[in-house]
Amino acid sequence: MPFIRSIGRWTLTALVINAIIGSGIFGLPSELTRLLGRASPLAMLLAAFAMATMILCMAEVASQFSEAVATALAESTACSTLPRCEPPRSRGSGNRDQNEQ
Repeated sequence: MPFIRSIGRWTLTALVINAIIGSGIFGLPSELTRLLGRASPLAMLLAAFAMATMILCMAEVASQFSEAVATALAESTACSTLPRCEPPRSRGSGNRDQNEQ
């Protein structure tokens, strides 16, 4: 049986997730310590509190829907009253002098 060296889709996905989690575990605390010194644990606690507040607000809104995809329904319901975002319409080749004529 030959030894095949290849990286598949799931292996690559796992490597990317590993890099993201690793940078969060090792990179962020070291950078915070460099920037804030002894106040870095307090900064982590404040950030955790801010994230927990946002997560709890989203969970409260999502609890108002009975469907399994409650978070997506809450977002689509909340954004349904907003005007749709459309890309600007092109006015020709982009030359300002030609557009004014």
